Amino acid sequence: MNIIRESQNSDNKISEITLKKSLGAASVGEAFLCAFKYTDKDGKTHSEDYVVKIMRHDAEDRVKKEAEIFTEAAKKLGAGMAKTWQGQLDQYLKEFDFRHEAQNVKEGEKIYNIEGHHDHPSYAIASKVSGMEAAAN
Repeated sequence: MNIIRESQNSDNKISEITLKKSLGAASVGEAFLCAFKYTDKDGKTHSEDYVVKIMRHDAEDRVKKEAEIFTEAAKKLGAGMAKTWQGQLDQYLKEFDFRHEAQNVKEGEKIYNIEGHHDHPSYAIASKVSGMEAAAN
């Protein structure tokens, strides 16, 4: 979700986004707990909490620059290391497309929240936080 675009395209349904707290550093950015205030089709105002991940402004450039150094070093160590590093690099580059993470969240919800049955209560895998404190990093 592009938070700015979603807010602008909400037809004034999203009226306010409030930062509640930082949840900590993420792989290429930082995650925050935010309250979204919106108006439903009946004109009632609601507030729901969502986790918002914001990418660091220089993260992609830094990874690409460092990737060149690591790629050369891996090649010097041999074909096996070069192949292993390339696999790692491919995973790192996926981190810049938050759609992958959103898909993982959806899959996690299916796995850990089957019809309200919680076999793994210590896991909090969800796109929305419902009064649940996030685990400390």
